[in-house]
Amino acid sequence: MIYLRKINDKEIVINCDKIESIQESPDTIILLSNGKKIIVKNSIDEIVEKTVEFKRKLYK
Repeated sequence: MIYLRKINDKEIVINCDKIESIQESPDTIILLSNGKKIIVKNSIDEIVEKTVEFKRKLYK
């Protein structure tokens, strides 16, 4: 699970295993495996970094 910030500045937690794709245009849009789209302020690089950090914690 990773913490992200929505456009309205509210913090949300997303299961990073459910992320199917991410695109920036200019906001970052996350497409989840269930078809739901979430728009966040975080950049693609931030999301990837948070996901890698989360996975590292799991597999230590």
